[in-house]
Amino acid sequence: MSRREYSQAELRQKLSQVPEVDLGDLEELLRWLAQEGFQSDQRAAEAHCRAHASRKGRLRLQQELRQRGIAPEIADQALAELPDGELYRAAVAWERRFGEPPDTLPEKARQHRFLLARGFSPAVVRQLERQGYRPPSGPESV
Repeated sequence: MSRREYSQAELRQKLSQVPEVDLGDLEELLRWLAQEGFQSDQRAAEAHCRAHASRKGRLRLQQELRQRGIAPEIADQALAELPDGELYRAAVAWERRFGEPPDTLPEKARQHRFLLARGFSPAVVRQLERQGYRPPSGPESV
């Protein structure tokens, strides 16, 4: 069974659908879970970023965290702690999917759309194209 960290907003939504749960008790329970360290939005954001950063860009991760009810400042902190640079992660995602530079304009557009849909910024996609679709020297690069 796969388990993941849930944000407080996700838990609130799931538990509020249970007919036997009183909303006042639910809020008290959520406060207690956070206070005791059983639930943490920070931990949920970091876990989500770690699990998806190799395939998705900053913009997409930011959107997913927002949908999970993570506060923007917590999301920004989790995204700032990603170990690899955005350009490196875009190159890895591109290599995993395509492996060969585009030889036609429609293929180039398709590859660019793929990276943009994954949440990589247009600037990162252009920079990746300029360097021949190869990752920078190491993961610590931009």
